[in-house]
Amino acid sequence: MSVGPASRDCFTNHSTTNQGLRRLLEAEQAGGLHSPSQSQSTSPSRSQSHPLNSSLAVQTENGQSSVREATAAISRCDVRPWKDLGEEDRENYSRWLRGRSGLRSPFLSLGFFDAVHTVRSDLSVLVAGNGSAQSRAILPVHLKNRIATPAGRAFNDAQAIMYASGDSIDARRMMRLGKVKGYEFHALLSDHPIAPHEHLTVQRRVESFAAHWGNHSSKYLDQLEREHRTIKKQEQKSRQMTRELGPLSLEIDCRDPGLLSQAIDAKRAQYRRTHILDHFKPTWTRSLVRYLHEYTAENRDDLGRCETRGLLSVLRAGQTVVAMHFGIVESGLLHYWFPVYNHEFSKYSPGTALYKAIVGAASEHGIDTLDMGYGEQPYKRKQTDRVTHVYQGFTSCCIFHRTRRKIAMAATVARERFLADSPLREILKRGLRRIFPNEGIGKLR
Repeated sequence: MSVGPASRDCFTNHSTTNQGLRRLLEAEQAGGLHSPSQSQSTSPSRSQSHPLNSSLAVQTENGQSSVREATAAISRCDVRPWKDLGEEDRENYSRWLRGRSGLRSPFLSLGFFDAVHTVRSDLSVLVAGNGSAQSRAILPVHLKNRIATPAGRAFNDAQAIMYASGDSIDARRMMRLGKVKGYEFHALLSDHPIAPHEHLTVQRRVESFAAHWGNHSSKYLDQLEREHRTIKKQEQKSRQMTRELGPLSLEIDCRDPGLLSQAIDAKRAQYRRTHILDHFKPTWTRSLVRYLHEYTAENRDDLGRCETRGLLSVLRAGQTVVAMHFGIVESGLLHYWFPVYNHEFSKYSPGTALYKAIVGAASEHGIDTLDMGYGEQPYKRKQTDRVTHVYQGFTSCCIFHRTRRKIAMAATVARERFLADSPLREILKRGLRRIFPNEGIGKLR
């Protein structure tokens, strides 16, 4: 999830064959397959051609779905500390990731996992294989009481089990072989080759937003201005800000750690003001952002080719910092993560001004895609042109854990729907946050 609120409010077809379907039904009747996709509602999207979009079917290279091959693909699963992942396995992971353009995300990169392990020291990895010594599937996780969660916990906005092309992965079998009760995910990419079929219990599907402009970000910005009045109107507000505060300037890659600290403090103040869980309350989350910002990656100065690293962008009016954004960039994709603005200048909508400045300068710096992550905030629809989905749920070989997890998530969904539909939602949200200031903190521990 991209945890930044709306920028204007944000400082302070592929189908299985009949034979394949028959196999799936037989497996399900035998208790070997759970496929919740039939009960999932579909939401319209403006485009299905985004790099994050792909088929939702369980596939092998020849296009056939095969439960038998899924079972045969892995016969062992080792649980190792992240630091013990060998160079060959790291190369395999990178090769598998490169082979799936639809899984393009900094949160799936080895660089992100290395950063998480550096600041937390508790990252593990499930490495599955068959009879040979060669690995066939890799999944970095945190383990607690034999329950696996995504690397980086709630700070991770994209999940996937990475495995060799041509294989199908039985996720539940992978957990069983690794003596893991289950794997809980909150942002499984919709083009993940096992989603949402292969032994997954999907309890919610959430929209995710992105923009892809290739080498023409200025043309993309012109298109947004034609389609959305608020984006067009920002030009008038920016001119007023220039007259009253000074000319606008963007520092797209600010290396000042002091300004990064200011951005974190402002974001935390915003969380308090809006009664949202403070994602920077745990020390490790602040350390992760600082590490990503300081990390000297390969091809660091070429944002179109650089490895995973943090990017702090600063918008000034004259000498005054009016808005900042911290995100992760990798090989031309910028994940729009933590936008903040100076609440004193809210009448100018400096958050939107910052967004427009970053997009306008993107192509010049090699950025071709902006990913705003999951979460159905209205501002994302105005600032992006591509919609896909992520899945929230779990896979588990333990019936007791499956039952407990279903009940817990159903209760969470019911509460969220009640608050969303209530005319007193802001009062209720404020009251609940005061009574339970650490509600939800477990997803960051």
